[in-house]
Amino acid sequence: MTFLTRFPTHNDIRLQVYSDLAYGAQCIQYFTYADVGNLEWRAPTGPNGEKLGTYYILKEVNAEIKALSPVFLNATVKWVRHTGEIPVGCTELDKSMLPSVFHTLHIQGGKGALVSLMEKGNDNFLVIVNHDINEDITVEASGAADLYRVLKDASIVAADNRMHTLTPGDMLIYFWKK
Repeated sequence: MTFLTRFPTHNDIRLQVYSDLAYGAQCIQYFTYADVGNLEWRAPTGPNGEKLGTYYILKEVNAEIKALSPVFLNATVKWVRHTGEIPVGCTELDKSMLPSVFHTLHIQGGKGALVSLMEKGNDNFLVIVNHDINEDITVEASGAADLYRVLKDASIVAADNRMHTLTPGDMLIYFWKK
């Protein structure tokens, strides 16, 4: 039997993991973790525990997830919307729903984005995931002085009102206090 599954890329893993987190997942589980017959080129570890190509992709993405746990762990999803091509069963983003801290939000290119509003205590987050696995998108937002961005290492920087390019599966996180 031949399977027509391609090798998972960094973008593939990010799209799956970041989408899961934006929808409120509190843990991530990977399948298949170990070699299953002669399909080991897709698994992170081989039959003897050796590290294969996918292992290093997962290691990097897991480090990002761990660093971003202050954003996602125990956060409450208020809503999830999409832009561009809207997946079946999903809802298009109505920009009037954006919190008042945002003056503008423009998402262009590719097939669009997943946009999730999350809160955790007094902290609020707008998570934008490029849901196109093949093309970049651009995100440009402007907002109040108390609007920030959270980087992948969880450091917080000013939301600089400039255009950001998101590669396939990548995400951007905006942050503000209540």
